[in-house]
Amino acid sequence: MNKIYYVYRHINNINDVVFYVGKGTSGGKRGYDRKSENSPNRRNEKWIEYVKNIGYDYTYEVVREFDDEKDAYDFEFILQKYYWSIGQCQCSLMGGED
Repeated sequence: MNKIYYVYRHINNINDVVFYVGKGTSGGKRGYDRKSENSPNRRNEKWIEYVKNIGYDYTYEVVREFDDEKDAYDFEFILQKYYWSIGQCQCSLMGGED
């Protein structure tokens, strides 16, 4: 069975702002569907603070699925750059910075 890679986004339900874009793997931890932060290493501090401030009132959406992980990473970055360019995606960190 081949892995499926997907790119997803977290959307603030209060104002429809996309605040996070990420990549996941089928059979993995499915990070897009976790509503709370149970592991200190799971999300960056900006994400944790943001979701607390909005009362965890967000939804997720799988944007696209891929058979190749590199294609998923490339699309994730393209989508992040788009949202950064319009002032959104503030919880996605460029190049893994903290």
